[in-house]
Amino acid sequence: MNIEKTHLRVLLLMTIVVVSCSTSPASPTATPGLAPPTSTPALPIREATPSPSPEPPAIEIPTEGKVSADGPWLVYYDFYTERLIAIDQNGQAWQSFEIPKPDNFAFFPAPSGGHLAYVSGSAFLPQPDHELVILQIPVGKIVRRISLFGPTWQEQIVEQGLETEYHMFENDVLRGLQGEGAVAWSSDGTKVAFTAAIEGPSSDLYLLDLSSGEIERLTSGPLQAYELNWSPDDAWIVHLSVDTFGTGAGWNVDTLWAAASDGSSVMRVVDNVRMTFVEAWQSETDFLATEWGADFGPQGLFRFSIEKRTREILFEGPLPALAFDGDVSTAAIFKDPMVAAYFDYVPGVYVIDLATGEQIIVEQTEEVSNSIVWVDSVEMYAATFEERTILFDRSGTLHVEISRGGLLTPSPDGSFLAIYGDRWRGEPGLAIFTTSGEELAQPASEWVFMVTWSPDSRVAFYETDASLYVLSAEDMTTTMLKKDVPDWPEAYFWIPAP
Repeated sequence: MNIEKTHLRVLLLMTIVVVSCSTSPASPTATPGLAPPTSTPALPIREATPSPSPEPPAIEIPTEGKVSADGPWLVYYDFYTERLIAIDQNGQAWQSFEIPKPDNFAFFPAPSGGHLAYVSGSAFLPQPDHELVILQIPVGKIVRRISLFGPTWQEQIVEQGLETEYHMFENDVLRGLQGEGAVAWSSDGTKVAFTAAIEGPSSDLYLLDLSSGEIERLTSGPLQAYELNWSPDDAWIVHLSVDTFGTGAGWNVDTLWAAASDGSSVMRVVDNVRMTFVEAWQSETDFLATEWGADFGPQGLFRFSIEKRTREILFEGPLPALAFDGDVSTAAIFKDPMVAAYFDYVPGVYVIDLATGEQIIVEQTEEVSNSIVWVDSVEMYAATFEERTILFDRSGTLHVEISRGGLLTPSPDGSFLAIYGDRWRGEPGLAIFTTSGEELAQPASEWVFMVTWSPDSRVAFYETDASLYVLSAEDMTTTMLKKDVPDWPEAYFWIPAP
């Protein structure tokens, strides 16, 4: 699994930090209006095996060399040297490239083709020089640079009376060109949608065809196009029209739109929406989304239909943890005990049948869940708490409980679960488990801020103490790869092979 985007959106969503004392989980019980889980015998709890602190990994830092041309590559931006770093998936080689300076460290890897997009720029208002940059990895070649502001942009601001003392409109335009909502690749990696103010004072939706090199303007209007998402068949680009981005309490959003990628039409889907984030697609025209509010952060699960131009609510309330199964037929959610009385629900972990809306309570608990993920290879959800982790299936049946919590990153093939603490969640260190709950190794004893597995599941990369390490899944040995690396997980991402 690629590292979660997360970027500025993650910072926005982390507005509420909840701290709760752990209690023993209550037995699964039926809640009025809720279906109980299938009755199962009491689970044997897999205790984390006490072991001495791991020995520090050998300092075997490979020198910079040429990475494989085959890929895939783990990539991050080194803001100390202002260079892009590409690493082979086996962790045996790394290579750096000098690139135009990123605007805000939001990078967009193409799903195929070995391309990487990002927004560059260092000048401030009122004369920004931001560009969309397309790179070819692993050679670091610049394939395309596109100015995101037209030559008469500032003049249009003045002529249309949009200029203010504090550059409010200009700042909204600039904000609309930044962050993870401003760029999105088609599923085949041949086209990239992006926002730009090339022909008008506001930021509009544009489309670059890498094969032909042509750029097409898909939308126009006085508001800012943002939060771009492609439909699975690449026929539609869903986006929001934003009036103002505000100063941190949320965006003032007008409408959710869908633009045909062939330029034939722009469809008004639903008016009067809030900050809306597409979470998963159920068909070529139906998708699931959450909203964000200053009161509870991510909240509400909705189904939107482009074809019907409708919005249906599936769940109302905060969603501090959410995951979908492989075919998006169910969702696993966590109902926070801190706000249970306000929303009149029973706190705990639930599975929602997305076809019927039925909610199955997996476990009632006053503990706070740090995360929920879907482990596709074993067809189970994994939910982590501060001191334990549980695995359960679509029906809400518990299968495994592990006496270690924090954050969890499963290997792509489902053979391993990396459970770790990042200072804010869980206990210090990193432990590797099987999906049956057997502990295999404890490679790190300090706080770990990032774990990502290679696509072939043969190695895991993790960051601790500002250093990047490589863990071999074969023998669980660890070596240091690089020092002075970023300590936030959103900085790292995988670029698939061309």
